[in-house]
Amino acid sequence: MKNLSRFFEIIDIYAIFRKIPFLKMVIPVIVAILLPLYQYFNIILILSIFITSFSFLLISLKIKSFPYLFELFAFICIYLLVTISQKQITENNKALVTNKPTQFLGVVTEKLKEKLKTFQTTVQIKYFDSNNSWENTSARAIVYIQKDSLRKMPETGSTITFNAYLNAIENFDTISNFDYKKYLASKHIYSSAYISSNNWEIVNTENKLPIKNISEKFQVGIQNKFQNNNYNPSQLAFISALLLGDKTELDKEIKNDFSVAGTLHVLAVSGLHVGIIAIIINTMLSFLDKNKRTKIIKSFIVILSIWSFAYLTGLGASVQRAALMFSIFSLGSVFSKANNTINALFASAFIILLCNPFSFFEIGFQLSYLAVLGIILFYPFLSDWFKQLHKVYQYVPGIIAVSIAAQLFTLPISLYYFGVVPSYSLLANIFAIPLIFIIMSMLLAELFIGLMSSSIALFLADVNKWLIDVLLYLTNQTAHLPHATWQLSTTLSQTLLILACVLVLYTVALYFKKKKIENQVR
Repeated sequence: MKNLSRFFEIIDIYAIFRKIPFLKMVIPVIVAILLPLYQYFNIILILSIFITSFSFLLISLKIKSFPYLFELFAFICIYLLVTISQKQITENNKALVTNKPTQFLGVVTEKLKEKLKTFQTTVQIKYFDSNNSWENTSARAIVYIQKDSLRKMPETGSTITFNAYLNAIENFDTISNFDYKKYLASKHIYSSAYISSNNWEIVNTENKLPIKNISEKFQVGIQNKFQNNNYNPSQLAFISALLLGDKTELDKEIKNDFSVAGTLHVLAVSGLHVGIIAIIINTMLSFLDKNKRTKIIKSFIVILSIWSFAYLTGLGASVQRAALMFSIFSLGSVFSKANNTINALFASAFIILLCNPFSFFEIGFQLSYLAVLGIILFYPFLSDWFKQLHKVYQYVPGIIAVSIAAQLFTLPISLYYFGVVPSYSLLANIFAIPLIFIIMSMLLAELFIGLMSSSIALFLADVNKWLIDVLLYLTNQTAHLPHATWQLSTTLSQTLLILACVLVLYTVALYFKKKKIENQVR
């Protein structure tokens, strides 16, 4: 009992909440998001766990009174705000399903993706024909437009009218736990339609989404610049995926190689890519670290660069999360005396969930935040094992430590949704991450230097071609090693239990580290 009391004295849970104020704000948001999903019995169970845990916290800290009414009030306010927001979003995005061919009018909101026999896009429906009268709606739907070489396809922002059945989204994958229907619901998409080539018309070419359209024109311009530097099709497709987040032209075999090798994350524009951009700009502007005023200028330029990159890649959900996270990190490094990275992480999560509570159900949201949380929490412990080494020899164990730290939290989620574990992901990331950093740096240099000297740009292009081919080759070889993947699926209860065990592991490690520091001080 004495040891347990000592444990809670060293691991001051309330002190952790004081250092991470946004954690206290994220908790009511998550409770508000999850509570409506459970039946009465489960609600009672969750409340019982919460009350028991909070009571245990009060007892462990020897608090005899309850002076935290303001925090309880804030908890209730945030909970109600998110609940109302969730209900409002659901009301504004009701599923629209028809049992007969119906006329619709809407705006194309996504760049067309070429499939085998169709073009896939998303349409924000404005009106539909209901008994010979146009009725208002704000429903979103995935549409598949039949290919027709004689017709010009609509662009992002075009208003189209089409006649089709609108069907409810269904789950067809019964093997994995990935809920495609819920994933699309998080994007407020509940319906889909197939449109034959003679059942649609462009009624207005005036762009209703100018910002997105400008972004796509920038992407086309960048792709043309790289095309002029004589990259082959597979290299161009790789560059488009890496820099612009456009994987439509990427060969299925290459995607599969990266997936099996455990390095698919390098092809999805996300935190890694935003982090690389931030590191490059930070390094270039390191001369501005002289005083607080120049640091503010530097921080502003870094944030502007990050969001410019996010805009260029089409402002996808993953890159928005990463851009917001790094923006808060950057501001925190200037205005905070001690830059609390974990608080910045929860601050970005709070903002995103407040704007769209359904983001919580996106696999990308869960994986990206758990990966960063794992790195923040566990990397310091793992790095203690090799920090005595010379900097030259710290690279390989450093990459391995980052990968392990990230996977401690993300692996249980991956097992639950996909049931597949890449056997050689640690090995693959050792060469993939540095190569991606070098390739991205070289591609950006090629773009900017190309404005001044085409001959130097062509030389850089030759280097980039070689680097890309090396990365593709190494990834392919890793993916074809024996037993490259193994199957292991988990239930939701098992996944939550594993995550709880990981948190307990962190708490125990933190306890022993603090105890060691105390003993050294004595």
